[in-house]
Amino acid sequence: MDWVYRLSAGQVKQGYLTILFSDEAAGRADLLLKPRWADEVHSDLPKFVVSQSGYGFGEIFPLVRTEAGMELRVIMPELYAKGSYSWKAGRIPALSLSAALLSLRVSDLLDHRNMPSKQLLCADSMYDPSREMHGCAFAADIYQPLILWLAQHELPREQVALAMANAFWTMGGPKRLYASAREFRALGGDGRFVLQCPLGNCACFGVDGMSRSDDKHWRVGSHNTDNVLQQFTLLAGLAAICDQAAKDLNLP
Repeated sequence: MDWVYRLSAGQVKQGYLTILFSDEAAGRADLLLKPRWADEVHSDLPKFVVSQSGYGFGEIFPLVRTEAGMELRVIMPELYAKGSYSWKAGRIPALSLSAALLSLRVSDLLDHRNMPSKQLLCADSMYDPSREMHGCAFAADIYQPLILWLAQHELPREQVALAMANAFWTMGGPKRLYASAREFRALGGDGRFVLQCPLGNCACFGVDGMSRSDDKHWRVGSHNTDNVLQQFTLLAGLAAICDQAAKDLNLP
């Protein structure tokens, strides 16, 4: 198996990010599992469902078969429905995304010691509204195909910034304050990149000198991602990078 999954921002304007699965991975019944903590810690939420058609609390994320394999549609929440930020609106999708990424991380298909040759990255995320800072942190292990692509290609800055802006606006982010995609930063060069969401205290995600320990594996984390709006916005930027890399590397 060359790859298991990748992120995509291709449908951000339609209201969701996408986790695309290869055809081989899609055939695995144990690919997406229910987390042990779903019923115990979050008993007030709708039932956590794992089925052939959906995943997450209340089966919030549609699971759709495609010609290339399968896709999980990560629905982006409406966070500013009444003009002010609602952390509760983001709770179900953020927890469901965290569960999906954790399930993939522990899968035997993604063994860090023997990673599929075309796997771009493995991501993980958290959701903890009790924390004043970093309560929606996320991280990614970036692997050699994407590391080499970053070193050999110019970062598609406008494309990445636009994906972040569209995600932000889709979730109800205040367009009167951030009306242009230029407010969303995608900086790159020398194999590095930094993504910045303008809302809050410099919420960002990217590769610096400390992350680049070798040419096969980087561990990259976010900074000051305090809420779901920032988390999903930055994830959209990372997914847009994956879209361009996948196109250049001839991945579906």
